[in-house]
Amino acid sequence: GFEANENVIYVGGCPNQHLLPLFEHLIPRFGARPYLVGANYVWGWEMNRLARELITNAGGEILGERYLPLEETAVERIVAEIAQRRPSFILNNLIGPSSYAFLEAIKALGDRDPAFRAENCPVVSCDLMECELDDIAAGAAAGQLCAASYFDSIATPENAAFKARVTERHGAERRVSSVFASAYTAVRLCVDAIVAAGGDEPDAVRRELYNRSWPTPFGALAIDRETNHAALPFHLGRINADNGFDVVASRPPLAADPYLTGRNRQAFPRLRVVS
Repeated sequence: GFEANENVIYVGGCPNQHLLPLFEHLIPRFGARPYLVGANYVWGWEMNRLARELITNAGGEILGERYLPLEETAVERIVAEIAQRRPSFILNNLIGPSSYAFLEAIKALGDRDPAFRAENCPVVSCDLMECELDDIAAGAAAGQLCAASYFDSIATPENAAFKARVTERHGAERRVSSVFASAYTAVRLCVDAIVAAGGDEPDAVRRELYNRSWPTPFGALAIDRETNHAALPFHLGRINADNGFDVVASRPPLAADPYLTGRNRQAFPRLRVVS
């Protein structure tokens, strides 16, 4: 989010396509007193900044906000603070080994105190993918949640056909993530639009992209001519015992609002979007 360039087509999700519907799902079920953790760079900063605004506007309270350097796995002090402050849920914007260590430590906390089991105080991520789950200690992440526009378990004809092509090319063991699906979709859109335009002149390619929806692993995908962003579905996945995601909630494609100007505010009646 927070970017729109006339020469870029955006296939990745904006905050109104994952973080906002995620909070609308979580707050009525768990409360509006989260704890925020993040990697110490722009992704973690911005996601948690938006989370603070959303929670404040919903009448809630942020119980803590901590950051770790990339690759840092010393999570003990953060987990001790979480145990003390007892949030209603945890927004996890850590990445890679930091996230894996954190999820393992939260599992150990839940084993000691049932209030922190996944069903009572979930850890929710917006950047955890299928191909990472095998790097987390067995069972440590089971029951935790992740928001994304794509999971490889989505049961649609488009996704079944896509996964069949992946299996044919890379083998049945290849895990398909939202990043993999996005990269594939971006290249496929580019190729198909150039073919349809009869050349690679940018204006002609953009016109082709705007004029119809395109079959993709995400489903039929349309590009907004005002922002160049894709309308994307929202899915909430729960990590299962087989290190995959069970989709527990979904929404049809949401038009992107990259600068959170409120153009889709009506879609989120329980949360007031901050411009």
